[in-house]
Amino acid sequence: MKKIDSSPKNIRIFLVLLTLFSALLLWRGFRGVDGPLKVKIGVGIVAAALFFAVFHRLFAPAYRAILFASGILGNAIFLVIATVVFFVLLTPIALVMRLFGKQFMARRCDPGADSYFECPQTVQGYDKQY
Repeated sequence: MKKIDSSPKNIRIFLVLLTLFSALLLWRGFRGVDGPLKVKIGVGIVAAALFFAVFHRLFAPAYRAILFASGILGNAIFLVIATVVFFVLLTPIALVMRLFGKQFMARRCDPGADSYFECPQTVQGYDKQY
């Protein structure tokens, strides 16, 4: 897995983004709340953002733990998606190709062949491929 960069700059960026995302969720959740309570919530969010900006070192272990857990989760999701794509998409295509007798490669080597080079079938050859 990739090494986790826990520099102060990255921790601050993470905390600011986390604060903004939390503020958005809180703001949407308190839609029916009156004005003074919304102002108090906004002041609390700003205070939390300032606290995170000043004392970012306190959150370094949590930052590393979150990134480590998200890396493991991302690898697991990739494995599931890759497996599904292989067995749902590529395997049926290969079975249909085999059913119709299409061979993309020679199955056996010919010991008597001088070369396996095949001449290009296009008129332009290899010089102008595009």
